[in-house]
Amino acid sequence: MPQRIGISEVRRRLPDLVHRIAREGGRVDVTHRGVVVASLVRPPELTEVSAAHGSGLPSALCIQLHVDAGSMIDEVRALRTRVGRPRQLPKK
Repeated sequence: MPQRIGISEVRRRLPDLVHRIAREGGRVDVTHRGVVVASLVRPPELTEVSAAHGSGLPSALCIQLHVDAGSMIDEVRALRTRVGRPRQLPKK
């Protein structure tokens, strides 16, 4: 069972947590107000997750968002009205 730690404590203990996970494996779930928002795992364990979900992502990059697509689109639109669209970089 993964260990659950609040985000404030993770900020203080991040180097120790990373070294422990690298050495021993396992998983630490990061919580914000009691809700798991992220997990710390070793890259080999990400490979297993990627293979199981058929994502085809590199082992060191696997992000799962549990957000309704409609909510995400609404939030992006709201941000664009406040901030504007990102500027286009010149083509090389």
